[in-house]
Amino acid sequence: MIQIKKNVITANENDFEYAIKGTKSPAVLLINGAGGPIEGWSRIWDKIGDENIVFAYNRPGIGKSSKHTVAQTGNNMVKDLRALLMSLNLEPPYLIVGHSLGGLIANLFARVYPDDVRGIIFIESSTIKDVLANSKRKKVTDINELAEVDNVLTTTKQIEESGAFPSIPITVIAGTKPAFSWIMPRKLKESRLNNQKELLSLSGKGKITLARKSGHFPQFTEPNLVINEINNLLQEMCGEEQIKLDK
Repeated sequence: MIQIKKNVITANENDFEYAIKGTKSPAVLLINGAGGPIEGWSRIWDKIGDENIVFAYNRPGIGKSSKHTVAQTGNNMVKDLRALLMSLNLEPPYLIVGHSLGGLIANLFARVYPDDVRGIIFIESSTIKDVLANSKRKKVTDINELAEVDNVLTTTKQIEESGAFPSIPITVIAGTKPAFSWIMPRKLKESRLNNQKELLSLSGKGKITLARKSGHFPQFTEPNLVINEINNLLQEMCGEEQIKLDK
């Protein structure tokens, strides 16, 4: 695994730890799962794109980013991401890659800023159905009112109440193995896999790739598969952009 060079910038009245490389558009935005740091992308970082901009960041409460002072709902996380991108002068179009809870953020960002997003890759993405099923199954005794995992129900409601999902190409990468047998039994994994397949209905331009050697972290266990899917969608996006320029 490589060392990812990180910096800190202030945006939306918070400090954000981030990493960025490349100069070529479209930019690839990597959105971590719940509590996940930038280092979660270390096995794919150097092999994404052909000098494309690649960007990752730590949300409030992670790494050297500020502690969260407001509830980490989807709307607030999308506002933070947008402010951070503008502070860094990272202009669209974007290809967003969202892992786990990061998939919910990607879903909402694309609805709020549909003209800015040209494609999404959902990696083992959480879905609205997953969140609703978990809320019924779990008895929560210790709630952090500001934490992103404890605001995930609000996030799903905000997705449902937001604008329509844009007609953009999406790729769903889903692991087929239970992440941890004591946390995610096989039946739950099957249900989660079915929910991820339903993400394809967001767009008429969707495909699913099964990571058969992976559980919840294909970017760790099958990095080449994830790299190939990102680069394939990047090439598709670049082709569409060229057609627009030629017209």
